[in-house]
Amino acid sequence: MPEAIATIALFLTITFLVYTHVGITNIANSYKLWFQEGYWVNYNVVEAISWVAKAAVILPGSYGRKRFGNCM
Repeated sequence: MPEAIATIALFLTITFLVYTHVGITNIANSYKLWFQEGYWVNYNVVEAISWVAKAAVILPGSYGRKRFGNCM
Protein backbone atom coordinates (compact mmCIF):
# COMPACT_ATOMS: atom_id res chain seq x y z
CA MET A 1 0.00 0.00 0.00
CA PRO A 2 2.82 2.49 0.66
CA GLU A 3 3.99 1.99 -2.95
CA ALA A 4 0.55 2.97 -4.25
CA ILE A 5 0.47 6.11 -2.12
CA ALA A 6 3.98 7.07 -3.23
CA THR A 7 3.10 6.41 -6.87
CA ILE A 8 -0.05 8.53 -6.72
CA ALA A 9 1.79 11.32 -4.91
CA LEU A 10 4.59 11.28 -7.49
CA PHE A 11 2.08 11.27 -10.37
CA LEU A 12 0.16 14.22 -8.91
CA THR A 13 3.35 16.16 -8.21
CA ILE A 14 4.75 15.69 -11.72
CA THR A 15 1.38 16.45 -13.31
CA PHE A 16 1.03 19.62 -11.24
CA LEU A 17 4.54 20.77 -12.18
CA VAL A 18 3.99 20.12 -15.90
CA TYR A 19 0.57 21.81 -15.97
CA THR A 20 1.95 24.80 -14.05
CA HIS A 21 4.99 25.13 -16.33
CA VAL A 22 3.14 24.68 -19.63
CA GLY A 23 0.01 26.50 -18.54
CA ILE A 24 -3.41 25.08 -17.90
CA THR A 25 -4.90 27.16 -20.72
CA ASN A 26 -2.46 25.71 -23.29
CA ILE A 27 -3.17 22.17 -22.15
CA ALA A 28 -6.94 22.75 -22.18
CA ASN A 29 -6.68 24.12 -25.74
CA SER A 30 -4.80 20.98 -26.77
CA TYR A 31 -7.51 18.76 -25.31
CA LYS A 32 -10.17 20.80 -27.13
CA LEU A 33 -8.55 19.83 -30.44
CA TRP A 34 -9.72 16.24 -29.90
CA PHE A 35 -13.31 17.37 -30.44
CA GLN A 36 -12.64 19.12 -33.74
CA GLU A 37 -13.24 17.10 -36.89
CA GLY A 38 -10.09 18.33 -38.65
CA TYR A 39 -7.86 16.95 -35.89
CA TRP A 40 -8.67 13.33 -36.65
CA VAL A 41 -6.59 12.84 -39.76
CA ASN A 42 -4.96 9.47 -40.47
CA TYR A 43 -1.82 9.86 -38.36
CA ASN A 44 -3.74 11.02 -35.28
CA VAL A 45 -6.14 8.09 -35.56
CA VAL A 46 -3.22 5.67 -35.81
CA GLU A 47 -1.54 7.28 -32.81
CA ALA A 48 -4.74 7.10 -30.75
CA ILE A 49 -5.18 3.41 -31.59
CA SER A 50 -1.55 2.72 -30.67
CA TRP A 51 -2.04 4.36 -27.25
CA VAL A 52 -5.13 2.22 -26.64
CA ALA A 53 -3.16 -0.90 -27.61
CA LYS A 54 -0.33 0.05 -25.23
CA ALA A 55 -2.81 0.61 -22.41
CA ALA A 56 -4.47 -2.74 -23.12
CA VAL A 57 -1.12 -4.48 -22.62
CA ILE A 58 0.36 -2.43 -19.78
CA LEU A 59 -2.59 -1.75 -17.48
CA PRO A 60 -3.70 -5.33 -16.77
CA GLY A 61 -0.14 -6.31 -15.95
CA SER A 62 0.47 -3.36 -13.68
CA TYR A 63 -2.77 -3.76 -11.75
CA GLY A 64 -2.96 -7.53 -11.61
CA ARG A 65 0.78 -8.17 -11.24
CA LYS A 66 0.27 -11.45 -13.01
CA ARG A 67 2.82 -12.96 -15.33
CA PHE A 68 1.81 -14.54 -18.58
CA GLY A 69 3.78 -17.41 -20.04
CA ASN A 70 7.29 -18.24 -18.92
CA CYS A 71 8.56 -14.69 -18.68
CA MET A 72 11.31 -14.64 -16.09
